[in-house]
Amino acid sequence: MINIEKNIPLPPRQGKGKNKIYEDFDVVIKNWAVGDSITFPYDRKKYARPPKEMTAFVNRARTAGQKVATRSIADEGVMRVWRIE
Repeated sequence: MINIEKNIPLPPRQGKGKNKIYEDFDVVIKNWAVGDSITFPYDRKKYARPPKEMTAFVNRARTAGQKVATRSIADEGVMRVWRIE
């Protein structure tokens, strides 16, 4: 039989959590200007999709009301994100 227990406090979460992992992105998003860009390592031969970190950054920037563009730069082995507006 399963017993129901009442008034047991919920312990805080452990570990980093995504907000702490990507909080550096918020600093960049606040400080970069139109025409600035950042890079994320990317090997097209190894991965079919863009890096998770880049996708998270683009989503955060767009949520903040910024327009961004992304391009794969094969010679450098990176994905580059530009702020365009």
